[in-house]
Amino acid sequence: EIVVTATDNSDGTLTILWDDMATAATDTQIVFKNVYDAKSTELSGHDQLKITKEFTGRENNEWLDSDSFTFKLTAGDAATAEAITEGHVELSSTELVVTNANKAYPHFGNIIFHEEGTYTFTITEVAPAEATTNKDGSKTYQGITYDVTPRTVVVNVVDNDMGELVATRIDANPLIFVNTYSLNE
Repeated sequence: EIVVTATDNSDGTLTILWDDMATAATDTQIVFKNVYDAKSTELSGHDQLKITKEFTGRENNEWLDSDSFTFKLTAGDAATAEAITEGHVELSSTELVVTNANKAYPHFGNIIFHEEGTYTFTITEVAPAEATTNKDGSKTYQGITYDVTPRTVVVNVVDNDMGELVATRIDANPLIFVNTYSLNE
């Protein structure tokens, strides 16, 4: 408990004295500690992690209801992987399945950032385990050639000095994956 005594000096000033009753000390120093912590931010999956799935080769490039394409979102480098492990970055989804029903606007969930930094992510289409690897590195299964080339997403997170972190995707890499169907594959 601290007792503060204010005395009017009759000249427009006050004299302040305080006693720390716990230690019986007089004129104890009072320390006020302020902590600055910027509020976390999110990168919108809807706006920044949208997948464009182009699928050609069938009549009118139509999709079958059974068509299903899986994508994975992972850390693109060791520093980002460590940030995820330590909880500085949270991925709300790491897998996305695109079907005929949701092909119009498929996207990963938001990524939440709790710390400043530059983070790298990789988005990859996953071919079925039974797929054959072609000379160019693509994979083919049941006549469908899968686009398994990884796409990189780089996000810069900065403190706006107003109590908030701001996440901005700084790469220009399109998230377009092109698969083709051919009876000859």
